Amino acid sequence: MSYSASILTDRCIPSPPTEADRPHLSGLRTDPVGRRFLRGPISEDKIDSIVDKILKPSGPNRYWSVHRQSDQAFLGQISITPHHDSSDSEISYQFLPKSWGSGFATESVASVVRHTFGDQQAVYSITRSG
Repeated sequence: MSYSASILTDRCIPSPPTEADRPHLSGLRTDPVGRRFLRGPISEDKIDSIVDKILKPSGPNRYWSVHRQSDQAFLGQISITPHHDSSDSEISYQFLPKSWGSGFATESVASVVRHTFGDQQAVYSITRSG
């Protein structure tokens, strides 16, 4: 499947991010509630360069903005990038706190994993919390 294609789930649309997603992607990284388990908010002076890399990924880096199908509201972001200490891929995601507890992340991440890896790769989890 093409990376440029949107993926439909029952309730969400993970798709490659566009310039229209920039304020949402920036907001994810500066939200103190959403970032409390991710080393805290990112400083404003670093946001533009981070979001630029998301909007124009290079190499094996892949990103998806996730929107709710019913109203196109931005919910969060998923990335698949090389893991920092191996040749494996790392799947990361961050969703707006207002969408937590609704299953949007589970639904969207599962669809991106199926879309990207199919049945050919083993997927394992390393999680980090507080």
